[in-house]
Amino acid sequence: MNIKTPAIFLGHGGGPLPLLKDASHRSMIETLSKTGRIWKSFHDPKVKSIIFVSAHYVASSELSSNGLYSNGSGNSGTILVQCEARPKLLFDYYGFPPESYEYEMANPGSVELAERIVSLINND
Repeated sequence: MNIKTPAIFLGHGGGPLPLLKDASHRSMIETLSKTGRIWKSFHDPKVKSIIFVSAHYVASSELSSNGLYSNGSGNSGTILVQCEARPKLLFDYYGFPPESYEYEMANPGSVELAERIVSLINND
């Protein structure tokens, strides 16, 4: 049986520039707005869970403060899974105006799903 799972690729553009309403990021600004496609997809009542995958680096100082579980010792290739009932956004840039760090997308997390993902990654 083949099961099709919807997927969205979301390139974030030039760091916080879409959040700062930079004119060169107009189409991304529109899709991230409350009337845009991405926002609507993330808040569709039929959606039971959303899994984000990112190739971004996470500093070890964020491991405990953001509820991240690891499948390794922090070496290259370690996979981290954010595991909180109310996950926070991680901002991977610095030195921008305060408003670029105020964006929120308050969605419930699923500790159970995150633990299942860690289990699958670890082949448990």
